[in-house]
Amino acid sequence: MSGIANRLTRGMNMISMRNIVIAIPLVLAAVTLHAHAADQIVRKELFTAQIGARTVSRVDVREIEFKPLQKTPEHRHPCPVISYIVSGTVHFQVQGQPAETLHAGQVVYEPAGATIVHFDNPSKTEGLKFIPYYLLKGDEKSLIEMLPGK
Repeated sequence: MSGIANRLTRGMNMISMRNIVIAIPLVLAAVTLHAHAADQIVRKELFTAQIGARTVSRVDVREIEFKPLQKTPEHRHPCPVISYIVSGTVHFQVQGQPAETLHAGQVVYEPAGATIVHFDNPSKTEGLKFIPYYLLKGDEKSLIEMLPGK
């Protein structure tokens, strides 16, 4: 009886070892797949702007901060401007279009030559930080033209 028990135990150990040998590569493959999935770069579309047939030869990038309740007077840009809102909220309006409220992580588009009626920080307590990309052509130097107040 003890010989049979020994053979059964040995057989069970061999089956267990074979299962472990088979399972190890499967577990490693699953861990590797999970690691690759976690390392993938995520490309989230934020905004697409139609800027027309324009040659862009230079991009001027700035970081601009507004204090709470700070406003920009009516203005326009000689070039398209695409701004990424880093933090805070902006009350934005192009003349003749509805006003918008945009938040951190969103994008603002100011068309070339359009009058910007509002680019304001509406918050009483929070600052506004945004990064504008001025899409310049040739030797354009001016980034903004302040318009006479109404």
